[in-house]
Amino acid sequence: MSSEINTKENILTEMQELRKELHRFENSQVQHLQYQQIIRQSQKEYKTLIEHLPVIVARVNLLSQHIYINPIITSDTNIPAQDFIGKTFRDVGLPNNFCTLWEATFSYIFATGKEVVFESDFINYQGKHCFYHCKAVPEYDQEHTIQSALYTLMNITDLKLMEAKIYQQHQEFQALIENTPDIISRIDKDMRISFINPAIKDLTGVSVEEYLDKTLDEIPHFDKDFIEMWKKKNQEVFHTKEPNVFEYEFPGIHGNHHFHARIMPEFRADGTVEYALSNSRDITAHKNMTAEMARLDRLNLVGEMAASIGHEVRNPMTTVRGFLQMISLKAEYKKHSEFFSIMIEELDRANTIITEFLSLAKDKSVDLKELNLNDIVITLMPLMQANGIVDNKYIYSDLKQIPNLLLDEKEIRQLILNIVHNGFEAMEPGGNIYIKTFTYDDTVVLAIQDEGNGIPTDVIKKLGTPFFTTKDTGTGLGLAVCYSIANRHNATIQPITGPNGTTFYIVFQITKKESNILQ
Repeated sequence: MSSEINTKENILTEMQELRKELHRFENSQVQHLQYQQIIRQSQKEYKTLIEHLPVIVARVNLLSQHIYINPIITSDTNIPAQDFIGKTFRDVGLPNNFCTLWEATFSYIFATGKEVVFESDFINYQGKHCFYHCKAVPEYDQEHTIQSALYTLMNITDLKLMEAKIYQQHQEFQALIENTPDIISRIDKDMRISFINPAIKDLTGVSVEEYLDKTLDEIPHFDKDFIEMWKKKNQEVFHTKEPNVFEYEFPGIHGNHHFHARIMPEFRADGTVEYALSNSRDITAHKNMTAEMARLDRLNLVGEMAASIGHEVRNPMTTVRGFLQMISLKAEYKKHSEFFSIMIEELDRANTIITEFLSLAKDKSVDLKELNLNDIVITLMPLMQANGIVDNKYIYSDLKQIPNLLLDEKEIRQLILNIVHNGFEAMEPGGNIYIKTFTYDDTVVLAIQDEGNGIPTDVIKKLGTPFFTTKDTGTGLGLAVCYSIANRHNATIQPITGPNGTTFYIVFQITKKESNILQ
């Protein structure tokens, strides 16, 4: 009886275990079906994503034939995606160089198992030049054997066009910076030069390479005071984060230059100043023109005074001189003849000053005639040579072919004689003066060069100022008259001086009519 009971209990136990196992199996089947559904859904979503990607995605077999390719391929080739299936690039008729590149790519991948990344170009069916970023990777089976290759082509044509435009703009900007006469530089907080353009060489004669990656203190040919000034101006920009605008003077290889400078801060992303970018524009010509205009204004003022009072002063002096001559002839005044001579000489000297004074008049009439400057110089040469040889000083001429100009001969003679006279006085015995004429662009240039000791900087700025002189017996009107004469002839006087002498360049403009009339 007890054995039957045990047998029934065992059967019941086994049945319970069978039920549990069946329940577990049923649950496993449900989970499997769920997993399959999830996978199918993922595959569907993945396929939808691939189908709508703007990137070409494809798979090829070991024969480089397409197993799959998404529809975006049609937009560049005008070939439906299904026409690629089972075919290579060459089979569908794509350009030969494109096919050759991809055949080599697939061969390399299948041989080495390595991925390949590169850029390629392609002329599409519309004739548009397209650029692609390409990536191809091998695909393996469960036995780790390569069975296919997956590749992507991302159209980067717009990016390439933007890069080309940016590069062109960079080249244009670089050409502008490299060729501008302005001096452009970039300096960091340590006052180290990270960039400077070639204009610096025109000013200092030192190449760009000698400045790069050096601090201002490490540049030996810069004046110490200039360095301290420049450091201070740049440090102010780093401290205030504001532009700094100022003017300064620099002793270049061709003389002193005046500059208008602007230093701008260059900011980092966090708002701190990383660099100071400076632009220095040469305003020497502007400064000289401003000074010339001021000098001409002074000349005009003096000239107006001369025109208004010169004759009134000269007439009484002429009367006084006449009476002095008459009285000096009387017997009772013979013993004072020396005094009379001195008075008459001084009156004559005063009359000479008034004559020069009247030459400054702005509205003084000029008798302009078509003349050649060479003829005037040739006429004056014997007189100037005679004046010089007395003191063992010599004068030579080098006259090139030049066109005729509208000139007042008397005034041009006076201009030449005044400058040559000053040159003789500036030289020691044995010195030489050279007079040259030549054309330069649309001008005729008269150059008068001496071998004196040069003119000091503080003096050259005052040349042409009426009554300014460095001579004990000078009137200060000789060069003022020369500048006034040049002004009436629409010419300019440009003195260039140095320790070996001074050259005065008198520059006459050539009109269209005059340019056709050559000596």
